[in-house]
Amino acid sequence: MIRVFMICVILLINRDGVANGISGVSSGEKRYAASDGYNPAITYPGIYEKLRIYERWPGSSLWRGTDKPAHVHDITCSSAIRSLSASGVWKGNLNKDGSCGLSPESPLWATGNYLNFVAVPDQE
Repeated sequence: MIRVFMICVILLINRDGVANGISGVSSGEKRYAASDGYNPAITYPGIYEKLRIYERWPGSSLWRGTDKPAHVHDITCSSAIRSLSASGVWKGNLNKDGSCGLSPESPLWATGNYLNFVAVPDQE
């Protein structure tokens, strides 16, 4: 009996018609030059919802949206709010109510706006 295993890669198409894997991209694939840096005041176009937060666990390349907390305004943990508001990313634990959590292993959190910043290929 031959078993065939298929691995499916989910691709999403953004408004520019560019295929983006939901697992993220390398640092060389930015639309905005690295010297520009991430600016939270700019809304970057892309497939991710700007104020939604996504988590990625150590050892994984998949960013996934969470149910609780789902958006930046659902977070009450002050260190997470400061970091996500300024840089778009934060490493730590959040409880479902948005407060700071404790755990020996912490995921990386990012805003959708930050993921849009890093996910779009250069268009030079």
